Amino acid sequence: MEFVAAHRDEHFGRSDLRGLTRDSCQIATSTVRTHLSPQRTESARAVRNREVLAEIRAIHADDLGMYGPQGTRGLKREGMAVVRCTVERLMKADGLQGIPRLKGRRTTHSDGADAPRPTDRVQRQFTAEAPNVLWVADLTYIRTHSGWVYAAFVLDVGVAPWT
Repeated sequence: MEFVAAHRDEHFGRSDLRGLTRDSCQIATSTVRTHLSPQRTESARAVRNREVLAEIRAIHADDLGMYGPQGTRGLKREGMAVVRCTVERLMKADGLQGIPRLKGRRTTHSDGADAPRPTDRVQRQFTAEAPNVLWVADLTYIRTHSGWVYAAFVLDVGVAPWT
C-alpha cells in the first residue's frame, strides 16, 4: 500500500490499480481506496454494539454477575431496545456470563429421599387455642450468588401473626 500511496498522483489511474499485483496477489480497488482514505468511519452496528455492551457491563456489575441474556428487561428500563440474541452475542464475545439456571434442589418430600422424615404429629391441623401450645418449623433452601443459604423458621401457631 505504501507504493500505491507514493505513486498515486502519477500516471496510475483507477483502472491501472486493478491490474497491479505484488507477490502474485491482486489488489482490489476497494482495498486501496479504504486503506488510503484519510478517515475510516465505524459502522453504525459497531457503534451501537459498543454502547449496548457498556450498558450490559454496568448492569452485570451492579447485579453481582447474576445478569444474563434473559435479563434484557434491564436494558429496556434504561431506554435501550435490544433483543435477546444481540445481548447473548455481545456477552459471549466479552466473556460475560450470568448464573445458569439449574434444576431445583430435592426436598424431604420428594419421592425416594433417603433421609428419614419426622412424623406429622398434628396431622396438618395448624390451629391452636392458646399460645405456646403448638409450634411448627420449616427449613427452606435459598440459592444465592455465593451458594446455598438455609433458612429455618419456627412459629408459635397459637399467636396470631398480626398481633
